[in-house]
Amino acid sequence: MDSRRGVIEEFLAVHPGRFCADCVGLALDIPARQVSMARHRLTATGALRSERAPCSGCNRVRLVVAAAGTPAGTSVSQTAVDSVALPRARLRSE
Repeated sequence: MDSRRGVIEEFLAVHPGRFCADCVGLALDIPARQVSMARHRLTATGALRSERAPCSGCNRVRLVVAAAGTPAGTSVSQTAVDSVALPRARLRSE
């Protein structure tokens, strides 16, 4: 599996909610375009679920992605949204 897809899958498994490509890209320091391409492949395999809804990170209505087990319309607490920046710090320290 492509390492970026794995990192995106891990991020969505750890962070509940639905996120747009821009917010996932910012959190993981990956270009949004690459996040979108990975999203397409991962939704095709059933690993992720994609829908048009408010992003849990920026609250804009966009095409968002979530872990496959996340129920549609899941809302998240502000603590979960604030934690989106954590993976970036973790990845840069590795």
